[in-house]
Amino acid sequence: MTDDEISLVRWFVDNREKVYEAALAAIFSEYPKIIDSYCGAIDDLHQSMPNVKSVEGLSSLINLRSIFIHQISPDGIPYVGFEFDCTWDAEHGLGVLVHGARIVDIAGADIAFVLWMAEEDAERWLA
Repeated sequence: MTDDEISLVRWFVDNREKVYEAALAAIFSEYPKIIDSYCGAIDDLHQSMPNVKSVEGLSSLINLRSIFIHQISPDGIPYVGFEFDCTWDAEHGLGVLVHGARIVDIAGADIAFVLWMAEEDAERWLA
């Protein structure tokens, strides 16, 4: 790894709680929309995607699988992707891409590790 990449990893380690909490809060906020997007696609929607009343309620539905720290950093703050297993989509999972504690997007797990999403956002961020 380069010195710059090590610096980005250190930034994440120092800020991991704030960044992870922002990602979980975003999932919780978007969860009703995620349910709507799977309506009709899952036979037993309420079993796979029960109503949750708090961020903590998500813990039985999602499981952190991987963290990706991207080398894209327009301001010294890395893009970080969180990849989750989830009860409602075993094939595609759930992903959150953040820049610092700013949520870039929530989608399938691939959003956590595809570099081009971070690159596109960084271009818009710098514009």
